[in-house]
Amino acid sequence: MQASKLFDLSGKIALVTGGSRGIGFQMAEALGEMGAKLAISARKQHELDAASASLQKKNIEVLTVVNDLGSASPGAAESLVTAFSTATAGSTCSSTTPEQFGELRPLRTPRRLGAR
Repeated sequence: MQASKLFDLSGKIALVTGGSRGIGFQMAEALGEMGAKLAISARKQHELDAASASLQKKNIEVLTVVNDLGSASPGAAESLVTAFSTATAGSTCSSTTPEQFGELRPLRTPRRLGAR
């Protein structure tokens, strides 16, 4: 089997927390290059905007959601999924709406909860 087929993520959606920079962005970029649609989350909208622009230049479909998983709120993760599910283009999301993505099935969460 060819490696490209082994790692083909076409038709999948990857939710990457902390996906605007560092290892989270690198993970998102790699998953996107393997064909996954991306939903990335971070605390700062301007960092998400920059990450989204960079990913879109590589023809990677991306949706952004501002969320702080390090807030120690017991419902932080659930609120992220809810934000993704209810987001609309022009508010917390860029270019693509959840309806265009389909069902969310997270593949990887590289950010450790509580880390800053």
